[in-house]
Amino acid sequence: MEIFMKRLDKGKLHCYNTYVDRKDMLNMRLEGRTYKHIATKAGITRQRVQQLLSPPKEVRDYVIKKYKGKCADCDIFVGKSAHIHHDNSNDENYNDIENLVCLCISCHRKRHRIPKSDKQKTTNKQIKNMKQYECKRCGRKWYPRKPEKPRVCPKCKSPYWDLERRRDV
Repeated sequence: MEIFMKRLDKGKLHCYNTYVDRKDMLNMRLEGRTYKHIATKAGITRQRVQQLLSPPKEVRDYVIKKYKGKCADCDIFVGKSAHIHHDNSNDENYNDIENLVCLCISCHRKRHRIPKSDKQKTTNKQIKNMKQYECKRCGRKWYPRKPEKPRVCPKCKSPYWDLERRRDV
């Protein structure tokens, strides 16, 4: 793969590949690369990479119909707005129907936040055991992206999110 570097405004370098096919993009995604990283390497937009790597519309519609439009984890009705999740991320059956699961947006986020050892399947028990934090200032509830304690509340940005507000009268 040849890579060309193009100098953009403010001295930043941007790289373009002469040719990156779908299989190369899929391999980069399976290695854990982000859509943005893959898009930069391929010289296309992040949205286009997502379109190329997502299952075809017919497969997506079949998976939603298979689950009757309900989330596989929490059983809430999501219909056509469902997220299609790949249970196992390997090259052979990446977009196979048996490998795809219909999820609501919150369950899809939960599945991606749990660290997977040896690409094991995420269970409902693991999802229910995730620690949820609540800001004692603004009342916002959230699941952290990292295992360590958050420094600030994502909504009000207060570093004292875990302390009750003192009211001196």
